[in-house]
Amino acid sequence: MEKHIITHEELTSLTLERTRYIRLAQIYVRDENDAEDIYHDCILLLISNKDRTYVSDVKSYFSVIIKNRCLRYLKQKQRSESVDSDTDRFRQYFLTRLQENAEESAVRVADMPELFRKCEKRLPKLTLEVFEAKRLEKMSYKEIGKVYGISESRINFEIKRALKVFREEFKDYGLFLWAAVIFFSHAICRF
Repeated sequence: MEKHIITHEELTSLTLERTRYIRLAQIYVRDENDAEDIYHDCILLLISNKDRTYVSDVKSYFSVIIKNRCLRYLKQKQRSESVDSDTDRFRQYFLTRLQENAEESAVRVADMPELFRKCEKRLPKLTLEVFEAKRLEKMSYKEIGKVYGISESRINFEIKRALKVFREEFKDYGLFLWAAVIFFSHAICRF
């Protein structure tokens, strides 16, 4: 057979055999609604590219498009489920640790302002200012460099130095407070 641009009649035949192609997609994805969505995506793809697509057998070509779309859908679904599973495991671990140490955590949270003050006293002025500029004011490395007249590598060094001091100061306070320091470090000079 000779290759040709997809004709209107061939597209019409694909829409008339809609049920067949949805069943084909359903063999792969197992869900009728997902299979129907895949069919519609594929038909729209074919329509939008019909003037640029040369085929000898439209039905076979369309079946391959559906199969490939189903396989891509399954890969994306598998990745998404894997990420969700990892997130759920981490969340469960974190909540378990939090419940185990609920009383102790409450006492430790009360200690945070004092610990932040200790960190602030241990840090050189430039380190503290660079850290605050990055974490509090959300300045870029270029902006910080212009303000303080230092290179981006120096900025990186100062931020690492500040985090090292935080890590040392909070080392006895476990996972919960260390996560709080990292995620909520903008609170450093607010106490």
